[in-house]
Amino acid sequence: MAQQSAKASNKSKDSDRDGITDAKERRLGTDPHDGDTDDDGLDDGEELEFGSDPTQWDSDGDGVHDLEEHQVGTNPNRKDTDRDGISDGAELSAGTNPKRKDTDGDGLSDREERKLGTNPKRSDTDGDGYTDNSEVFAGTDPLAKTTEAERLHHYDLDGDGLSDRDEQRRGTAIDNADSDGDGLDDGMEVKAGLDPLDANSRTSRVFDLDGDGLLNGDELRIGTDPTRRDSDGDGLDDGFEKMHGLDPTSASNSWQQYDHDGDGLDDRTENRGGTNRYDANEYPASPTPVPAPDTSMEATPDQDLSIGAPITDADALGAQSTLLREALPEQFAIVVDEPQAFEPVQVEEPFVEEPFVEELFVDELPDLIELDVDSNGDYFA
Repeated sequence: MAQQSAKASNKSKDSDRDGITDAKERRLGTDPHDGDTDDDGLDDGEELEFGSDPTQWDSDGDGVHDLEEHQVGTNPNRKDTDRDGISDGAELSAGTNPKRKDTDGDGLSDREERKLGTNPKRSDTDGDGYTDNSEVFAGTDPLAKTTEAERLHHYDLDGDGLSDRDEQRRGTAIDNADSDGDGLDDGMEVKAGLDPLDANSRTSRVFDLDGDGLLNGDELRIGTDPTRRDSDGDGLDDGFEKMHGLDPTSASNSWQQYDHDGDGLDDRTENRGGTNRYDANEYPASPTPVPAPDTSMEATPDQDLSIGAPITDADALGAQSTLLREALPEQFAIVVDEPQAFEPVQVEEPFVEEPFVEELFVDELPDLIELDVDSNGDYFA
């Protein structure tokens, strides 16, 4: 019984009173008779609780004692606590905060400031009233005081797209993006040819300046131009595109499927022909007749047949009349059926051999398609 008591006493024995039993210290490699094995100022038991190595005075090798890391709140197992590219030891020596990437909060990390030569402990190194980051962004020198002329030229204080110098020249406010309070930023009004100092009711957010069915304010919100009915130039008004779930800022939408007035002409055709896409009684004017081609000419792929030129290719498609939609060296995209007037052409078969073009036909095609032939009338580039 006495022997069992002695064994239990030995297992719980803590000779140096560091909170770790002698048996455990032997397993850890610490000295059971020295409360601070590595002499870093922290007892071995405290180091285990803190997460540092009780056998190393600087667990992460950053040049800072584990005790000091514990005091300042840095990670004793990570050389660079804030991961800004500068070790904790170097930051403490320089007087920057090893727990913040950007000690002075100027928008530049301490490492960036070190490269630039600016003061990482001072947000405005040169004391000119502009933070180091804003000067770098504006292209001025954060180490030399910015002159008034430089400030006006480079800065856009209110973010309206006009430099402070331009605003000063125009008489608009450098600290108010909408000088006349009409809901449109000064830069937008200048771009549209409007007066940024005239609060004309047509330019208010609650009006539709370009008549596309979207209020000016809504256009600003979605990124379209409130002064243009068709911001992306795809032949469809911004309001119509928005209504039908299309992107009014991208011309990649398919326009062929839209025929507002149901007259058989898609909106793009009407737009190009100068007719009203909402009036079924308006049709594009008849095109100028195209001269007949010289059928004695032979075409090879590198002669670049015009988009819209019909061909008969005896070798590839027998005697079928076809429409060439694309002509690039060694690549013809061919439609095997002759399209009707105003009917979108569908590319059905890619043809990549080198065809011999026997004849060129134009008069068989609808007039609108004839317009696509080269303007010089010879059907070649």
